[in-house]
Amino acid sequence: MANFGFLKENFPSLENLGTLAESYLYTDPSTAIMKLGILCESIIGLIYQYDGVRPPHENTAVERIDTLSREGLLPEEIVDILHIVRKARNRAAHENWGSFAEVERYLPMVHSIAWWFEATYGGS
Repeated sequence: MANFGFLKENFPSLENLGTLAESYLYTDPSTAIMKLGILCESIIGLIYQYDGVRPPHENTAVERIDTLSREGLLPEEIVDILHIVRKARNRAAHENWGSFAEVERYLPMVHSIAWWFEATYGGS
């Protein structure tokens, strides 16, 4: 699988995370979900960097996402997906949660976020 290959030129570390998530799909679904969550967190961090946004005082994943939303830097559907993936990542990390079906659910969501990010920031 190379569904995240479009990131390779501008964002090789993101491409690597997506590829790792895909590689764990069958063997370790909870790790795949964690990799997808880390990919999303990395995108959030890059948006802060590229747009020069000051991190929130309470620098949690929820606050980072919500701050970018309030700044008008994230479309609402991206915000919704980021929160869904954030919650799944937390469950995977703390409860060893996840199944093949769950990864199949989250992969297209994260792919859409990565596609949006590449389209929005790839030329930066």
